[in-house]
Amino acid sequence: MQLLHDKNMIFTSYEETYGKIDEVKKGIRKELTEKRKMLSGPEKEKYSFELYQNICSLDEFKNADTVMSFWPLENETDVKKINKAVLDMGKTLALPLCEKKSPDMNFRIIRSFDELEKGSYSIYEPKECCPIFMPKDDGKTVCLVPALGYDNEGFRMGYGGGYYDRYLSKYGITAIGVVYHPFITAKLPRSEFDKAVHILVTDREIIRIKR
Repeated sequence: MQLLHDKNMIFTSYEETYGKIDEVKKGIRKELTEKRKMLSGPEKEKYSFELYQNICSLDEFKNADTVMSFWPLENETDVKKINKAVLDMGKTLALPLCEKKSPDMNFRIIRSFDELEKGSYSIYEPKECCPIFMPKDDGKTVCLVPALGYDNEGFRMGYGGGYYDRYLSKYGITAIGVVYHPFITAKLPRSEFDKAVHILVTDREIIRIKR
């Protein structure tokens, strides 16, 4: 059953049939993953550059001392240009490191891309010798949050591990969702543990989420 159609979410009948939100999410993840693979190289390059411009225009980004970001997987929203800009601006760049045999992750500070190595899930992560970054609720830290897709209310469709939901629930930092515009849907299914971002940035627009 097709769960997504363009920017509209069609999952009500599926949810009623199976009665399990996890099954709904599993189907959506599969569809978004396939849709992501269909993006052409020129499309991804264009979307990435325009998203970079929108991120750099944010006051929250301009005023941040630290940017918590990520290193993109293949076909994931490409934020490498943003990461480079953070270092070039003299800001602190912290990337996630998933703890082995643990449901948690932490962020570690890197000063160059040479401090990355391939880790869990074949993701480039900071080396374990990199210092751990501990967020402060001082309004000077932003976190770029990856996802397969987002809805207009700032809720994300992640990969099912729950790493970001657990992490963001601990700290009062500004969470910024980053995604290409074709992966914005009207509404995604959610559970009580799902956390919405504060700002959603695509290549086309900046959406400030009302709470």
